[in-house]
Amino acid sequence: MARAHFQPGLQPGSWLSMRVVDSVPTTIPIDLLVPEAVAGAGRRGARLGEHGDRAGRRARGLEGALVEHSLHVLRALVTADPRAFEIRVAGPSALLVAKVHKIANRSQEPEAKRVNDKDGLDVLRLLRVIPSRELAAGLMRLQRETVSAEVTREAIAQLDVLFGSTRSIGTQMAVRATERLEDPAIIAESCESLTRELLDLLRA
Repeated sequence: MARAHFQPGLQPGSWLSMRVVDSVPTTIPIDLLVPEAVAGAGRRGARLGEHGDRAGRRARGLEGALVEHSLHVLRALVTADPRAFEIRVAGPSALLVAKVHKIANRSQEPEAKRVNDKDGLDVLRLLRVIPSRELAAGLMRLQRETVSAEVTREAIAQLDVLFGSTRSIGTQMAVRATERLEDPAIIAESCESLTRELLDLLRA
């Protein structure tokens, strides 16, 4: 990170770089998050050996990415830039687990100030785009792996709480995120019906 001109932020895993983008001075933030199951002892900072305990921040719910991932090529947005990197990207079931944990954690904080309605919409997008049987198969796989089993079971239980009805917290987040773009009733019903379909497959 230092070679890429990033400086440590105030929190573990937080990195900042000042760049000029279209002639405008811009702060570019990056968060380096480490699945709690492999982050070592401690409360916030991940224990990363020679990199110390502030380079990355521990986060519960990311463990599925250690199991379900695939290689993708990341290219520059500017066509004249030839750089390309192969990176491992979390699969849809791992993303669903991570998003549900994030929503559950933040919605339980005092006053829920860090709740972002877009996270609820991200869950709905996963439920809509990825076939329920594919998501169910991925979640079952995550439950079979020791590193991801516990957080996956927690996410499945929280999915029911957060998106299992039209009035649930996560459902209403998705409704607010699509305000004036889609019919609120359709969004709410989609959250409930798709969640029920997925949970039924997992219980079968």
